[in-house]
Amino acid sequence: MILEINKTLTNSEISQCEYLSSHSLYKLYVYYGYETFIIAIDNSNLICGCFEFCESDEGCQLAHMNVLKSLKRNGIGTAIISEAIQLFDCFELPSTNSDDMYYYIDNGLNFIHHCFDICVLKEPPFKRPEYVVI
Repeated sequence: MILEINKTLTNSEISQCEYLSSHSLYKLYVYYGYETFIIAIDNSNLICGCFEFCESDEGCQLAHMNVLKSLKRNGIGTAIISEAIQLFDCFELPSTNSDDMYYYIDNGLNFIHHCFDICVLKEPPFKRPEYVVI
């Protein structure tokens, strides 16, 4: 199943996901496949937030974070991260090094720092990534 923001899911596709919780007007689901996705959908089954988690040699890693641009800062991403912590206990955050062999933060570093600032992510078990000076 292809899961990405701005896609409307059919009832059959939703039935392949496991319901986690509600956040405001959105329902959060997890889909376990080759990769694991935590998604937020609205009442018309539109994917508004989609975070991908992959297995690596070191364990589970947050790979991609996407929320519809018009809905950013509504807490959808934070709700997804909170659910991920409950599901996985701990997972690797994307690296700030674009040469890393796995995934790296390309546009979500400020969001990750925000999650630390509001104590959704905490040290330990997570390590707050440093800002990269280019």
